[in-house]
Formats: sequence, structure tokens, C-alpha cells
Amino acid sequence: MSRFPPIPGEQRINPPTEEEKRRLSLLKPFVRQTGDDQRRSWFMKGRKLLDYLIVYIGDGYGIFTVGEKTFKVGADDIVWIPPDTIHEMRGTSERMNCIYIHFDLIYDPGRSHWNAFIPSGTVDLEPWRRLMHPPVDDPILMNLEGLIRSSSKPELKQLMKQICIEHRRSGEKSFLLLSGMMLQLISMIVSEYERKSDLTDVRWLDMQKSASKIRISAEKELDIGKLAGENKLSVSHFRKLFREVHGISPRALHKQTKIRTACELLIYSKMNVSEIAQALGYSNVHNFSRAFANHMKTSPRSYRKGEE
Repeated sequence: MSRFPPIPGEQRINPPTEEEKRRLSLLKPFVRQTGDDQRRSWFMKGRKLLDYLIVYIGDGYGIFTVGEKTFKVGADDIVWIPPDTIHEMRGTSERMNCIYIHFDLIYDPGRSHWNAFIPSGTVDLEPWRRLMHPPVDDPILMNLEGLIRSSSKPELKQLMKQICIEHRRSGEKSFLLLSGMMLQLISMIVSEYERKSDLTDVRWLDMQKSASKIRISAEKELDIGKLAGENKLSVSHFRKLFREVHGISPRALHKQTKIRTACELLIYSKMNVSEIAQALGYSNVHNFSRAFANHMKTSPRSYRKGEE
């Protein structure tokens, strides 16, 4: 028997799973430092960190060591480095694009407010042990280390790049936004390790591949007929499956991708707004500015200046 009378209009809801409840209660991500760097051949001698570090290799190749494992890295590899874990990183290609985020999984105002940079070769962190991120009681997160798998790497890459943009653009004005984006990132990683039979679902993988093609072609016209044909589906069936897997239509994803690419160009390039509009295939700067404002709730120029 319920302790309380029914609430007027009350409807049954599906509560989170026990794992989700625990993570919702536990995780409070905090972004300390980010970067989306183009590096010439480089070397980071073995060191330890007080926080977490995730690195996405945009392009190039090298050799990393995390804990006791040494492995080669290349384009689209993702590396997870927990606190207090010795690691060494070497970029052996002429150039390497490293997208990285230093972060706490559990925010603590007494521990989290410091620059995340620890010099190459620093392995003795005993004097700062009180600042070490504590162990996280989660069966998946506590065991992540080194190379991590993902079947939606383009989506994860875009999210990491967006986190870097927001951190650089807004700084202290965006901590709550960044925390939410990190929860999304963590959810993508965790769900990959929880998924079992889904990974063998051919249609699921096909829809991931189609989404990847859309995400890397922001400047091109979206050809849904071609994507459907590649999957041996009718256009209507392709749209239906795509929405079931991704929660949005192919056209909506294409629009999102164009706006995300515009955000990158506004922050990292010297192109003016008209040039960005042209590069992304908009018929004129007014259509671009309208689409950008509808999605980001601010104008391209205000976004570039860090204004809301």
C-alpha cells in the first residue's frame, strides 16, 4: 500500500537502472584543462597525474604507455589515463592532432581548482596526495585504462572538440555546461562497455557508419538517397532506422554537424562569417546567421566573442 495518495494526473515512469541511479548520485564531472593541438614530433616522459586525462588522436601516430601496457596509437584512437597512473606519450609522426581533456569525475571545491598541467617526468606526487582524485566506485570506470573502444568515434570526437571549444570560449562561465557535456561523453563510453548483443546487430552498425559519413561531410549537400542505397534500404526505411538508432533524423544530424563545424571555425580560424557561411554551403550569410542563431541562441559574431 502506497504511503501517499496518487498525485492528480500522475503517470507511471520508467526509473533509472540501479547502475544509472548510482552514477547519477556519484558523478559530478569538472573540466580542468582542454586542448585541440597540432603537434610536431613530441615526447612526454613518464609522469603521473592527480586527475583524469582522455586523449583522442585526430591524426598522426605514435607510441603511448599507460600503466604496464605500451601500444601504438593512430588516427581515431582514444586513450584513457586514470589518476596516479604512470604514462608516457610519444608522437612519432611529423605532425599529430591531439584532442585532450583533463577532468575530475567527482567535483570537489577543495581539490578541483588548480591547473592540471604536471611537467614531463614527474612521478612522485606524495607531497600533493591530498589533491589526488579518489577512486571511483564504478565497475566500468574504475577499470578503464589505456586504449578504449568506441563504435561511434566521429560522434565522440565531435563532442570532445565541442568541449574544447566551450572551455576556451567561455571559461568560467561554462562550468555547468561543460559538466553536462562530460556526462554525455562518459555515458557514450560506459554504454559501449555495457553493450553486448547490440554490437553484433548489423543494422545498428550500419546506422553508425551512415552517421559517421554525415558528420565528416558538413560542407556537402546531404544525399539521403545515396545513404539509403549504400544500406540497401528504401529512403523511408532508412530514415526510420536512423531515427530509431540516433534519436534524430539524418537531416537534423546534418544541420547539427554544420553548426558544430561553424563553431570550430569561429573559434579556431581567422575566416570571417561570410567565408564560413560559404565554406559550409549556405546560400548566403543571412541564412547561415539565422540557422546558427536558431541552434546556438546567439549570433556567430557574439559566439566568437564569447558572449551569450
